[in-house]
Amino acid sequence: VELNGSFNTTGFQNYAGPITLLGDTSLNPTQLSIGGSVTGNDHNLTLSQTSGAISLSGSTISSVDQFVVATDSSIGGSITAASVDFQGNVRLTGNAAVVAAGAPGPISFGGTVVGGFDLSANGSTVTFSGAVGGTTSLGNLTTVGSTAAYVTAPITTTGSQTYNGQLVLNNSVTANASQFDALGGIDGGGGYNLAVTAGTSTLAGVSNVGDLSVTGSTSLDGTIATSGNQSYSGGVTLLGNATVTATNLSVGGVVDGDGKTLTVTPAAGQIGINGLAATNLTELTVTGDAAIAGSITTIGGNQAYQGNVTLGGATELGGTAATFASSIEGAGNDLTINFTQTSTVDGFNSIHNFTSLGAVELNGS
Repeated sequence: VELNGSFNTTGFQNYAGPITLLGDTSLNPTQLSIGGSVTGNDHNLTLSQTSGAISLSGSTISSVDQFVVATDSSIGGSITAASVDFQGNVRLTGNAAVVAAGAPGPISFGGTVVGGFDLSANGSTVTFSGAVGGTTSLGNLTTVGSTAAYVTAPITTTGSQTYNGQLVLNNSVTANASQFDALGGIDGGGGYNLAVTAGTSTLAGVSNVGDLSVTGSTSLDGTIATSGNQSYSGGVTLLGNATVTATNLSVGGVVDGDGKTLTVTPAAGQIGINGLAATNLTELTVTGDAAIAGSITTIGGNQAYQGNVTLGGATELGGTAATFASSIEGAGNDLTINFTQTSTVDGFNSIHNFTSLGAVELNGS
């Protein structure tokens, strides 16, 4: 059928065969089902209905200019338009690929998105205003190319979440997936929190985030900057030289430096480091003041503390060698250092018990 104009019915509209648009078209029944293809010829298509959800299951929509779904809908298949706007809730009834090909254009999901299938989005931006995978988890979620994803609510997938473009937080967000990859970096939108639970995660740059917590193993690359705390429950692997800026840093597993360097700097004042075990790390550098406790070991690498160091509890430092730019404030705690090469300590104060298991150079009081 060829359509042009506005089509209003008090009953349903069911299109089982191909649709070709000859002009801007609006379909407005009580119930709407499109099961075949839609060829837009660069015209606008607006869909709405007064009852239930619009069914686009299995349909292929192409070459539409502005595609607007004004009410709830179910989708499965391919949708290509210059811009795509789902104003209601969306349920996936099959794997869905949404492309905004207008230079490219924006994609918007104004409500929730649910359904146990895969969703890919390819446009200039994709905005998720509601929860994704809330009542029914999605399969895999992928943003293609440089598509920037704006998220506001929890995102849950049974499979992977892959953000090839930037991931931007419009609110504090939790993400649950088998694998979480933010390959285009994460922007916290001015201090929102992000909590990720996944088997493995990759973070290629983080900025403007409040608190960041990752449950599972994590790979880091670039600058990971938060105004609050950073917590990693599992092991951390460096994909490149990394800089971590935070109020407190906690790593539950081993840091595998893979021959790279790790620089740790306080977001404000001093940074707290409560235990850190690292292998294959060329150097751990703490650029500002730090409160340290527990065991901080850099097997095969050096440690350099460029600011004031305060012990927050019994502390053991080990690795190749260590340098301290200023004296160590012990606060009544024990300090043990165990480095394979000579370490330099420029004085300390209020340490309870001090033990050096390797060669040490002392200067000061």
